[in-house]
Amino acid sequence: MSQLSGKQALTNLLQNSMKFGDLVHKGLTMLDEVGEAFLILQQERINLKEESAKQPMAEEKSITPPGAEEKSITPAGEKQEEKEKANDEEIYHKFIQVAHKFIAGTSDMEIDTPSNDNYSASYLNEYSRISKIAYSIRNSEKCRTNHAGIYPRLTMLPNVNPEVVAEMFKFGYIQTIYPSSNLQELTYLPSEVKEAVRLFREGTKTTADIYLQVLSAGPDWEGDEFFPAQHLVQIGISKPREPMKNIWYQKYPDNLNKAYVEDRRISGLKAIYDRYTAILSNRNTWTYPFSPSIAVISIGNRTMNVASIGKIRNELLRISTNSIPSSQESKKKLCKLLRHDNTKCGPCHISNTNPQEKEDIEAPILL
Repeated sequence: MSQLSGKQALTNLLQNSMKFGDLVHKGLTMLDEVGEAFLILQQERINLKEESAKQPMAEEKSITPPGAEEKSITPAGEKQEEKEKANDEEIYHKFIQVAHKFIAGTSDMEIDTPSNDNYSASYLNEYSRISKIAYSIRNSEKCRTNHAGIYPRLTMLPNVNPEVVAEMFKFGYIQTIYPSSNLQELTYLPSEVKEAVRLFREGTKTTADIYLQVLSAGPDWEGDEFFPAQHLVQIGISKPREPMKNIWYQKYPDNLNKAYVEDRRISGLKAIYDRYTAILSNRNTWTYPFSPSIAVISIGNRTMNVASIGKIRNELLRISTNSIPSSQESKKKLCKLLRHDNTKCGPCHISNTNPQEKEDIEAPILL
C-alpha cells in the first residue's frame, strides 16, 4: 500500500507540475505580446523622428489666392510635438490593453478552475469524437479495419496520415502499423516507441519492412485525473498482409458512456495480461525501455535475459495486483475479471493477503 500511495503522490506531483508549466507558458506568451507591442511603438517613434529631421526648419509659406482668407501656418516643431503626444497616448492605451489581457489571462487560470464534472465531460467528449472516427473507418489503401472483435481494430498502412496514427494509438484503437521505410507514420507516436524501433533496426541490421503489433487498454479518468492508455507493442519484420473481409461493421454506440470506457480498458488489460503470461512461458522475447504506460518487445530465437524476464514479470504483476492507475469502477471490474476474492483483497485493489492466491498469480512466471 505504501508503494501504491508513493506512486499516486508522484503522479499528482507530475500533474501539478504540468499545470504550473501551462500557467508559466501562458504568462510568458502574454509577456511576449507586451514586448512586441512596445517594439512596434518604439519603431513608430523612431520613424517620426526621422521624418522630422527631413523637414525644413524654416516656416513654409503658402500662396494665398486673392480674396481668400490667410490660413495660419503651424511650425514644423509644433507638428512634431503633436505627433509625439499622440504616439505617447497610443503607447499608453496599448500597454493598458495588453496588461489587462495578461492579468485577466493569468487570473482565469488560477481562479476559474473547471469542476470535476467539467473535466469528465471534456474527456468523454474527446473520447467520443475519436471513437466515432474509429467506427467510421472502412478499408482503403492507407487503412484497414477489423470489426470481428468487440471493438473496431485498425491496421495502418504506409503513407497514412501520422496524426491519425497518433490519435488512434492514444485511444487504443490500433491493431497493427505497417510504416513506410522512412517511418513517417510514426512521427507523432510516443518517444518510447520510436526509440525501440530504432534499436530494433540497429540490432537486427534490417532494412526490410517492419510492423508494430499493438495491444491496448484504452484511456480512463476519475474526476480531473486522467489515466493514459496502456500499450504492449511488438515489433517484427513483415509486409502488410491481406485484410480480413468484414461481413459486417459495428455501429457506433449512440449511448457511449463511462461504462463503455471502463469496459474497453479492462478488456484491454486482460488481453495484455494474457500476452505477458504467454511471453513468460515461451521466453524468447527481447524487451526495450519501458514506461509506465508503454511496453515494447520483439520476438526472436534467443532466450530472454534476466533483465527482460524481470520487466515482463513486473508488468504482469502490475495488472494481476490491479495496481495500474485507473478509475475505481474500472478497478472493481478488473478485480472481477481476474476473479479476485473480494473478501480477501477488498472491493477492487487492496493488497492481496491470500497466500494461495498470490502463489497462483506467480505460477505462470515459474514456467
